[in-house]
Amino acid sequence: MTKRRDFLFLAGIVLVIFWSSAHTTWGQNAAGDMQEQQGSEMTDQTQPMNGETAGREGEALQNGEQGNVSGGKTTSNLLPVEVNDRWGYISKEGRMVIPAQYEDAERFSEGMAPVRSDDRWGFINEQGKMVISPRFDQAGRFNDGLARVKVDGKWGYVDQQGQLAIRPQYDWAGDFKDGNARVKTGGIFSAKWTFIDKQGNYLQATPGEQQRDTGAAEERGGRTARRTNYDEAGDFSEGMAPVKVGGITGKWGFIDKQGNLVINPRYESVGEFSNGLAAVEVDGRWGYIDKKGSSVIKPQFGQAGKFSDEGLARVKTGGWIGGRFGYIDKQGAYVVSPQFNDAGDFTQGLARVKVDDDWGYIDKAGKFVIDPEFSDATDFVNGVARVRTGGVFGGKWHYINREGEIITLNREQEPRPAE
Repeated sequence: MTKRRDFLFLAGIVLVIFWSSAHTTWGQNAAGDMQEQQGSEMTDQTQPMNGETAGREGEALQNGEQGNVSGGKTTSNLLPVEVNDRWGYISKEGRMVIPAQYEDAERFSEGMAPVRSDDRWGFINEQGKMVISPRFDQAGRFNDGLARVKVDGKWGYVDQQGQLAIRPQYDWAGDFKDGNARVKTGGIFSAKWTFIDKQGNYLQATPGEQQRDTGAAEERGGRTARRTNYDEAGDFSEGMAPVKVGGITGKWGFIDKQGNLVINPRYESVGEFSNGLAAVEVDGRWGYIDKKGSSVIKPQFGQAGKFSDEGLARVKTGGWIGGRFGYIDKQGAYVVSPQFNDAGDFTQGLARVKVDDDWGYIDKAGKFVIDPEFSDATDFVNGVARVRTGGVFGGKWHYINREGEIITLNREQEPRPAE
């Protein structure tokens, strides 16, 4: 079984590389958000970790007690872990708070978490009470008061009372951000993306505003409304969303929350707006634009991330092989010189960086706060990050706090890619 999974894992990497080379994406950060959403569709992509020995309620899971760690964003102090093939929740101190009893579980968001029971997904509150009964094929976390759910092959949205707010009708649906969600209809080769509000209304451009595609007619309430479709789309951030038109060789631009095209499609790839700037790719090099579409930092980097609340963005100099990552400020000046093999964005004052084969965490001055000693690592969210000790195959996943202290001890699973 291990050899077969190793083969499937390597084959997956090859397919991802091929797909990435054949198709443009909407930037380093936006693509990462999309991957996270697709990973939280509650299939086997949730990174389960096989455990052997259960922890006891109210006691810390000690060294030798096997478990598994789930990723994702959260504002709760409860963290999902797997023990004895069942999922429960621990505190940030490693104490079991909600006993391991579910077939699968995701992180809390807006006071609720999706869990799977009897092969159906429902939602629990932070006291472990099932508040929305398990009746969905798949489910995502709550954002802006709504959670996406899948029923009979189609995605829709439920509210926090468990009522269907938007009926299942989409082939794929994203989380709500800034009051809108991107949804997809059509198959792999005929997919079209558009945006909806929390009432399920399609985003429509102001009459007379220039649009680069024809849209599609929708019947609603006895009248015909017109929605704008895109070949690809990213989430709204700071009131703007990246959209792609022109097919597989098309270009990226940005729309506002009224659906108006405010930055014309002229970029090969883009990232989301963050702190007033967005990364854009021109002729294979990355730079940054403002919300008027004006160039602020000229395209010069091999890769570029979003500007964090710390006012820094990760960028890569050099080629695909041998390039190095560093961090720049909003004037394009290096604050942390290019020196890392790989790097993540700053979150909560720390950024994960890779030195040779190991990951650690630095502060805004580029000083290591947590030494590079992990074979993989994720960004900090709500004071907690996931790290892997050991090799790619057979390594062990843990939660750590900002001091680098391991919260979950000796978590182990057959290897799967980090989210």
